[in-house]
Amino acid sequence: MFWRFTAVPLLALTAACINVPAQAYGKTESRKPEPAKPGAFALSGAHQLFDQLRQGLEGYSQSRLLKNFDAARLPDYPALQDQVEVLFEKYESFRVRYHILQTAREDEQEIVLADFEIEATPRGGAASGVRKSAQLRLTVGWDGRAWKITGFSPRDFLSF
Repeated sequence: MFWRFTAVPLLALTAACINVPAQAYGKTESRKPEPAKPGAFALSGAHQLFDQLRQGLEGYSQSRLLKNFDAARLPDYPALQDQVEVLFEKYESFRVRYHILQTAREDEQEIVLADFEIEATPRGGAASGVRKSAQLRLTVGWDGRAWKITGFSPRDFLSF
């Protein structure tokens, strides 16, 4: 008789446990993280990218500057690295100003047109500062995590 009264609740409890999700036991399913999807680039993305370029130069950080460029897709990326290295060897500080003129979408890339100006102080302070300005055209693509520069002109802008 005891068996009849305990068997019914025991069966109900067992059935309830079978349908309990794994999270209830502290286990989680392991899934591969989905790749990040690009947000809208537009004007806010252009400002963020130019701000990161400015911070790399004004913060005097070659790595911070170069991380904004897509090494895999930028033609002749090693030449850019050399230009940046020479720039940082010749000058001890930078000031940057920019004004974004236009953003547009072309194929799978974003295009940004901006007036860009760098003031550089030569090492040793003997010579007066140097100023270079140009209208930059950046081609920007999504690398799976962030917007990166995949092309720019004029290519010699960082050589002065």
